[in-house]
Amino acid sequence: MEASSLNVNRRSLYDSLPTNAIRVLELLPGEQDDVIHSRLQTKEFKDEPTYEGLSYAWGDASEPVKIMCSGVEMMVGRNLAGALHHIRDETESRYIWADAICINQNDMEERSQQVQMMDRIYRTASKVIIWLGADRSGEWYQGFRHIATLADESKELAQSFERGDMTRNDYQAAILKVYNDVNKRGIWDTLFKLTCKSWFTRVWVLQEVGVARAKDLWCGHSKLKWASLLSAAQFLFLHSPKSAQARNSLPLQKILFMERLYHGKEFSSFLDVLDGGRAWDASDPRDKVYAFLGHPAVVDYVSAGEKASASITPNYKKCVEEVYIDTALAIITKTASLNILSTVIHSEREVIDATVFPSWVPRWNVRSGNSTLGTCAWQSIYSADGGSVPFIVRSPDRKILIARGIMLQEVEWVSKVSRLSQFGAESVAHLWKSSNCQEQEEDGSPYENLLTAFSLTVVANRTRAVETNSRTSWTPYSPYSPHHYADFLRYWMTFGTESKGIDGLRQLAAAPRSWNDFALNARDMCAGKRLFRALDGHLGLGPANMQPGDRVCVLLGARVPFVVRCNGDHWHLVGECYYHGFMNGEAVEMSEDGQLSTEEIELH
Repeated sequence: MEASSLNVNRRSLYDSLPTNAIRVLELLPGEQDDVIHSRLQTKEFKDEPTYEGLSYAWGDASEPVKIMCSGVEMMVGRNLAGALHHIRDETESRYIWADAICINQNDMEERSQQVQMMDRIYRTASKVIIWLGADRSGEWYQGFRHIATLADESKELAQSFERGDMTRNDYQAAILKVYNDVNKRGIWDTLFKLTCKSWFTRVWVLQEVGVARAKDLWCGHSKLKWASLLSAAQFLFLHSPKSAQARNSLPLQKILFMERLYHGKEFSSFLDVLDGGRAWDASDPRDKVYAFLGHPAVVDYVSAGEKASASITPNYKKCVEEVYIDTALAIITKTASLNILSTVIHSEREVIDATVFPSWVPRWNVRSGNSTLGTCAWQSIYSADGGSVPFIVRSPDRKILIARGIMLQEVEWVSKVSRLSQFGAESVAHLWKSSNCQEQEEDGSPYENLLTAFSLTVVANRTRAVETNSRTSWTPYSPYSPHHYADFLRYWMTFGTESKGIDGLRQLAAAPRSWNDFALNARDMCAGKRLFRALDGHLGLGPANMQPGDRVCVLLGARVPFVVRCNGDHWHLVGECYYHGFMNGEAVEMSEDGQLSTEEIELH
């Protein structure tokens, strides 16, 4: 729910709301071009009010439109006014909930209280109207019709195949015919234009769509059921050629993500939800937290019969820093882990200044296009802390986090940041050459086979397992995975430099696989990160902001190691890292054997 910059004549328009009550806008009948006339009514949930929720983008507030509300002139955004004009009935009143009107935007306490009920508001609505804007050219009627047809055809095909009415060959032939019609109808282009609309960028729409019982998209007077859009996107994801998906990935990713966020198993924790919402916009950075307090993952935070939102109560009187600190501490407490630190992002050239913002607190309004290692519990393959629980020393200053951990080596060398757009077939070989690992191999290395360690480091010891419902699942390579070495050797014999230790593995390259599998995994893992080498020769993948002189540490209660930077008597968190040879509890075992020591690490 975004803050309004529009002036409202509030002459008795907004009375105080009772607990568990909302205002509903009665949209009075009229012709489309007539001035909007409406009335606000207070409704309590116990009375089971009937209304439709309006989901829309606030848009530019510089050109407001006048409407009449309970006899008072009110200025609203042009996009909202357009929605009201189009959905208004000519003969009957229509009851609508629209945040810009139904909430007193100038009352911070009311805003906070209503935001806490936002999931209930949209869940209770008989239907949610998704307003995408006017259809001045008339193109959306045809576009929506083609999408609905694709959804119906794909459903009929699936049902016929499940009933046994057609053979698999007939089913595949029918799918191909339907897909050929997709290109003829211009559906890819329609989906691209659709998902470029501003509504598909707003963080609040994720909840509004996620909890709604039924929802329709409106573009002008053209309508499309959300279920039809979803079915069409799922068909295209499952049955279109990979080349077509690569060219048109953005529309599918957006649509399928919106469904998965509230109904997919990979978003079963509040942390994963917050991290997933980073790519969506909010004019108020606090809403990057508040917009998700109604997510089902909140049940994971139940304590003494209270929802997690009781610990992270919406409060628009708090500044962004306070809200993000409260959120971080609540998640650390309720999950009994420090995995949230994996979502900390500092840009490549950012000067980390804890006096501006604590280095260890995730800034949810900072976007990230790179993969993280320590989140997503459902597919986690690391255990750098050996499964230990965090030991947090309470600090009177909430901006300081004091945790127990194990300091490892200092960073000696870092590569340039790998760019996804520039990561070509030869990039891994260039990383090897720039690291001078071959010279180190001759002088002595902590690894039995340095080239093998390097090959596992650049993929963070992960390989793609399956891809379903627009998500990638990852599994670890075993310590002696022949498939990984076959992929890597095929790559190395094409682009790499000879190095001792690989001759005995050459025969594995005869396996029917492609070096491209390895190169794609390396691209996904290295993008936005730096390869680094510690003073003792250990290799790792670290954050873009890291530099020589930083230290690697393992924090008790976190799945992956971290890069930290000394600042006097305390440390700044630079970001998570992959540190080859220390991803499965080795540091904890060494501390138990007396080779390393556990200490308090104070993060500012």
